[in-house]
Amino acid sequence: MPRPKLTEEEKKRRRLQARIKRLCEEYPDEVLKTLLDTPFWPEGISSGGGYTRYEDDTKGGNIVVMFSRDGDAWITGNLDPSEGMHSLRFRTYFGGGQSLRARAALIFLAVAIEMDNKSRPQRQQKGPKM
Repeated sequence: MPRPKLTEEEKKRRRLQARIKRLCEEYPDEVLKTLLDTPFWPEGISSGGGYTRYEDDTKGGNIVVMFSRDGDAWITGNLDPSEGMHSLRFRTYFGGGQSLRARAALIFLAVAIEMDNKSRPQRQQKGPKM
């Protein structure tokens, strides 16, 4: 059965994706840092809702990312109390990971935190005096 013919727009999109993939393979750090330094709002992401992904080691542990109407980001980690775990784990593919993109996003988050710490160091907040 012959493949359906691609429209010019679909061909253009595939060529663009191939170029971006090559750049990511050749210059991953530069691509990541450029993305992190370029404000944009991804298509399909909405404010006022949440995005949940369950972690790899328990049945109930999950991470939730939410965006308020003003665009602020909120993140929560929900541990599975029945498992006695103290953290959430997103494994690599070889470790049985089921959330490789979420794991990649956490790597992006780590790089973003490192970049912010270098460019805009924060004073560590002090706890209440005892």
